[in-house]
Amino acid sequence: MIDKEAFDTWRDNPVTQWVLGACKIAADDAFQMWVNKSWHGGDANWQSLIELRARADTYLDIVNMDYSDITKAYGEENE
Repeated sequence: MIDKEAFDTWRDNPVTQWVLGACKIAADDAFQMWVNKSWHGGDANWQSLIELRARADTYLDIVNMDYSDITKAYGEENE
């Protein structure tokens, strides 16, 4: 198990921040595609819209994960 201090060091690393920034951009891109497709394009294909929403949500979930979320995913206790 990685301790919280190591996680925080990883989280603050410029490379990590760069990758998480790309996730934020990808989430915003999916949101914009959703708006363009549904609102501006008049396309109400619910499967396509659900996929775009799920993609944006997933990227943001990755960005917003904290130490507690990760230890829970592994079934480990927080320190």
